[in-house]
Amino acid sequence: MLMYARLYPAFDAQTPGGFRYGAFAEARANNNTGGTTGVGTAGQRTTNTLSWTRAYGYVGGDSWGMLRFGMVDGPFNLMK
Repeated sequence: MLMYARLYPAFDAQTPGGFRYGAFAEARANNNTGGTTGVGTAGQRTTNTLSWTRAYGYVGGDSWGMLRFGMVDGPFNLMK
């Protein structure tokens, strides 16, 4: 069974005037041993990785909505 950890650091804030801002990230760590026997093939033995899946910031307001920037999900993933 493949096991991995996920971390979700984030923050959200709002000014007294209603301006909203924040940031979100998702970091994943996975453990690839190259097969169920532990032998694996060349290049796949103990290839533990840490990668950023998402990392974005946003700004927003009541009258104009929200604007995201960075590594964001596309429209298809947001509508799932």
